[in-house]
Amino acid sequence: MAGARKLSVEEINGLLEGERQELLAALRKIARREHDARLRDVDRRVRFEERAMRLLLDGKSLGVPVVEMADELGITRQMAHRWIRAAEGSER
Repeated sequence: MAGARKLSVEEINGLLEGERQELLAALRKIARREHDARLRDVDRRVRFEERAMRLLLDGKSLGVPVVEMADELGITRQMAHRWIRAAEGSER
């Protein structure tokens, strides 16, 4: 590289600043995607819980044991009771 020109300090700083800006933009992009994914997960979770609450209340009306319903949902008996109480409260 005998004919290669050396970069000035200003040129090097400009290149570094460009790389810095690209890196920060990439970080913002993945942070925004993660945030959006979390919001979708929250929405999905809320829909699941609402549906589960309605079904738990239906099951209680039919006399299905709470323990059995909780096992099917993969939640604790205590959580199932909380969701049933919440569903009963929302019906009033």
